[in-house]
Amino acid sequence: MNFLLSTLVYIPAILIGFLLIHLIWRDDDLSSIFIKFFTGIGAGLGISSFLYFATLLIAPSKIPFIVIQLIFLFIVLTLNVFYKRFPANKFRLPKIQLSFSTVLLSFFLIITLASFINHSMRRDQGAFDAWMIYNRAARFIYRDTTNWQATLSPELYWGFHADYPLLLSLNVASAWELLRNENLRAPLIQGGLFLIASLGLTYTTLAKAKGKILATLATIILMANSGLIYSSAGQTADVHSLFLCWQVLLCFA
Repeated sequence: MNFLLSTLVYIPAILIGFLLIHLIWRDDDLSSIFIKFFTGIGAGLGISSFLYFATLLIAPSKIPFIVIQLIFLFIVLTLNVFYKRFPANKFRLPKIQLSFSTVLLSFFLIITLASFINHSMRRDQGAFDAWMIYNRAARFIYRDTTNWQATLSPELYWGFHADYPLLLSLNVASAWELLRNENLRAPLIQGGLFLIASLGLTYTTLAKAKGKILATLATIILMANSGLIYSSAGQTADVHSLFLCWQVLLCFA
């Protein structure tokens, strides 16, 4: 149940990201929709983090953050409807062809996700960066929302890196606010989302630009990098930085 709830709290952020990209990017074929979805995961988490940051600055502890998320989601959804971004004939389910590349990719994807889950269960607090930097900052913010800027204090030991950006920490803190407890699954799910987004963006972008065979090979090579799994399961910033770089590089694929 904790795992399910920790996943659901990120749904508004993902929808915000997807709908905003769908509003801006006018390409409506199915392959582009998948690219928009995986890109929207990172974009939505970034937007959600910024919204929570603005909330902490303007009205900390005054308005539940989920209300702000839903208002922003409603605005983006309304704009999509107003500009007719949901033509019925564009959203038909594709016919799934069980090709060798699809089976091979699915096989390696299962192994990757199993490795992610296994590593996460053995180290549910994440790596050093997770519990000493990002989740520590999230706990400062969640436990004392009014005085959240104490987490940026220069009096903290330099190894705690209080000067690091708060994107990860704010998403975790806002998730805990909705869950009403410091659920260890919340930061873990965020790491998993960036892992899935990185793999999905790699495959869908290259499949559209270069074909499914090359996309499959590139995605398998990416999954073969053990550092990707350790970084995402360890809840560190490396996999999130990779996703950002991937967004930029794959634009030129």
